[in-house]
Amino acid sequence: MLNYSNKNLILDEIEKEFLDKFVSAFEKYLRIEQIPEKSRDKIAEILLDIRNGLYGKPSTPAGTVSILRSDLVERAKKFRGISEEEILELILPSLMSSGLMLERLIPDPSPYYTFPAPCLSEEIIALTKLGGREGVTKPEIVRPANKIDDIFSAALKELGFEVSLSTSKESRQGEPVKVDVWGQRRIGSTRFSVYVSCRNWNKTVNKDGVIEEISRVVNLRELPQLRIIVAGELAKDAREIAESEGFYIIELGRRTDAKEISELVNKALEDFFTSIAHPKLRELTSRIADLEEKLEKIEKDLSELISKLKKT
Repeated sequence: MLNYSNKNLILDEIEKEFLDKFVSAFEKYLRIEQIPEKSRDKIAEILLDIRNGLYGKPSTPAGTVSILRSDLVERAKKFRGISEEEILELILPSLMSSGLMLERLIPDPSPYYTFPAPCLSEEIIALTKLGGREGVTKPEIVRPANKIDDIFSAALKELGFEVSLSTSKESRQGEPVKVDVWGQRRIGSTRFSVYVSCRNWNKTVNKDGVIEEISRVVNLRELPQLRIIVAGELAKDAREIAESEGFYIIELGRRTDAKEISELVNKALEDFFTSIAHPKLRELTSRIADLEEKLEKIEKDLSELISKLKKT
């Protein structure tokens, strides 16, 4: 006789193995027409964020996600800028009436909502978006000049990191995720990893661009301790979200000169690692910088003195 736990494991594996067939069957029973037109795009965006891991880890191998109502409301407000009133009065009722979300009451003031894995598939998300399947398109990823990747590679290697460029890291679902720059090194018994996104090095990044980066990172099986977004600049709301999610931002402005960018990147990384170093190390670094400045002054004074002596 199978116990409850083993039965659930078997059901989870069946769901994962036959997910494509479940998606096709699910479509027949969904009531997308129950969603008001003005809410369809917003709901599609929320489903995509849930699929990408912004609302927590899946509870099954296929990707079913359960989340407290309070967390769902707060994250939809944060990531998509939807008002709490609209979430409670339009978004949640539409998700329920359409069949995209199930409510699971528990002995708690705030109920759980469950999003079955088929409802988080690309097919269902596309169907939900206004205009149907053609309404959802994958954002075009514009690769930066290889020079930018090389600059970060050199800077991280100077700090003792092993670096991989244009590499792939495994997602929690076992799928490859493209990473522009990935660095890692041992610090004591810990492996410290750095994720760098360079694809928007010469562009203005808006909130959606940051949300895309957050979803890429939180979906990685190996989470990096340092996450860096490189951009021409970040919009105000994009910066706020990036900083609240622990990203380190390097803005290049309109710089195109490789040497100038290299100097900025090196300084930004040195400033970061110095700021998190032990107080005594920070003090030593500061003293070394002061000493270097004094040596430069002495060198300049000596040069001037030698020049004067040659003239006499």
